[in-house]
Amino acid sequence: QLKQYRSFDIKQPLIAPLDEVFNKDALPPGVAAGTYAPQPYWMALDNPVNKKFIASFREKFGQEKMVNGIGEAGYNGLHLYALAAERAGSLKDDDVLKALPTIEFDAPQGKI
Repeated sequence: QLKQYRSFDIKQPLIAPLDEVFNKDALPPGVAAGTYAPQPYWMALDNPVNKKFIASFREKFGQEKMVNGIGEAGYNGLHLYALAAERAGSLKDDDVLKALPTIEFDAPQGKI
C-alpha cells in the first residue's frame, strides 16, 4: 500500500494506520518518510520494559517477528486483568471491574 501511494509521487504526508510502517526497515529507503501512523505502540520505543518485552516475544516466536499495537495491547490486557483480580481478591467480573481503575502497569508503551 505504502509503496503504491509513493509511486504516484504525491507530496502531501500520508496519515493512516498502516501495518507496513511497523516494518519500515524492510521497505526501500525513503518510502516510509513523511508517513504518520497513529498507533498506541511502537517497537522502537527506547525503554527497558519495551526492550525486555520484545526480547521475550522474539525468544518465544522468532527473532524476526514484529510486534504491533494489537499484540502489545493483548499483553497489557492480561497483565492489567491479573493485577485487578489480585487487588480485588476475586475473579468475579464485578469485583475485577471495580479494582481495574485503581491499578497501574509499567507496559512496553509506558505506564498505563
